[in-house]
Amino acid sequence: MNTETKRWEYPGWVISSAQAALGESTQLPWGECLARSLRNIKTPLVLYMQEDYFTKAPIKVDVIERFVRAMIEKPDIRHIGLTHFGSSGPFDKTENEELWEICPIALYRISTQAGLWRAETLLSYVRPEETALEFEILGTFRSWRRKERFLTANRDRFNPHSGAILEYDHT
Repeated sequence: MNTETKRWEYPGWVISSAQAALGESTQLPWGECLARSLRNIKTPLVLYMQEDYFTKAPIKVDVIERFVRAMIEKPDIRHIGLTHFGSSGPFDKTENEELWEICPIALYRISTQAGLWRAETLLSYVRPEETALEFEILGTFRSWRRKERFLTANRDRFNPHSGAILEYDHT
């Protein structure tokens, strides 16, 4: 859990709060806070969600688990977007009918919308001085120069009309 100074706990859950700004006298920039949190991640994959994404329907955990397995089985997959938000393409079909590839020069290829990331990949795009919006725009430009495989959920199969994986209001 990416927190600035607070600890978050829930009975029966094992949660580590980053407390990325603990001991700081001023508020950290968004990018610095995220980078500090990512450096403490002990797992190869992270589920990224912003604090203001309140889900509106049950989450399709089984689909997320399949996507996690796909990332574990195929280390070249660096990111999987879980919503119809984020990049608007273009997309290419993949060997997995549930996933589309985000083309290398797509807008918002880097997005702060809900998604699975390799922790090291996400960290490599974060710049300490950037805001979330700058990260999306400038991170996308950075991604155009790198040959990394970014995927997204098949938008025909997973959307608010046919069954979103994670449904929330885009803020």
